Amino acid sequence: MFNLAGRSNGCCNMWAPEFHLIDGPNGPRWYLYCVAGRNVADFNPTQRLHVLESAGTDPMGPYTFKADLGSDWQLDASVLRVNNNLYLLGTYNAGSNHGNDSASGGCDMNRSTRAQKFTWNADGTPDFGIPVATDTELPVPSGTPEHE
Repeated sequence: MFNLAGRSNGCCNMWAPEFHLIDGPNGPRWYLYCVAGRNVADFNPTQRLHVLESAGTDPMGPYTFKADLGSDWQLDASVLRVNNNLYLLGTYNAGSNHGNDSASGGCDMNRSTRAQKFTWNADGTPDFGIPVATDTELPVPSGTPEHE
């Protein structure tokens, strides 16, 4: 279906795949976002986000490599469409362990989901603001069904 073996940083340890059907310049295509790295003992520093594009609308492919996205550890890519703009969301390692309460935490069962409201800058880019503490109670988004 697809192969990253020719990529110097994408031969092995593939994980966190995401498929998105996006209507692009060549018409609707499936895009596969996935993380892959080198086959080394501590593979996390080599993990990179890759994107592949289908030849048509069949999610089974075939796929061709489109790009390496970023030069640092990333995963869990997802696509958000706002008006006609597409935004790539995910986890990006900027020197800390996202989703952990401890700097020594890793990719284990002690991670938790983090989410908070964000706004938009005048130039159309997202303004994520300052992360709030994990024990901060946030208002429930509008449109959320009542909780029991």
